[in-house]
Amino acid sequence: ACQAGKDVYVEKPVSHSIWEGRQIIRAAKKYGRIVQSGTQRRSDLGRAEAYDYIRSGALGPVTLIRGVTCSLREGIGRPEGPVAPPDSV
Repeated sequence: ACQAGKDVYVEKPVSHSIWEGRQIIRAAKKYGRIVQSGTQRRSDLGRAEAYDYIRSGALGPVTLIRGVTCSLREGIGRPEGPVAPPDSV
């Protein structure tokens, strides 16, 4: 999509590996496009309240954030070279 001059919105999972995610970043930079991702979790009321609490300063300065996932995902593979988009795109 970036190569075709399109900005991109990607739903989760954005990528299945660090390598795939880096390819998205490279394509966005190379073609000067915007790539945005969404998880549809920002609208969750509990999360919104937690964000407000953190932003209020009640925890003091936040100096470290860690994210953890407990599920294993298989990679979808690496192409050996350029991959042409399907004719339907």
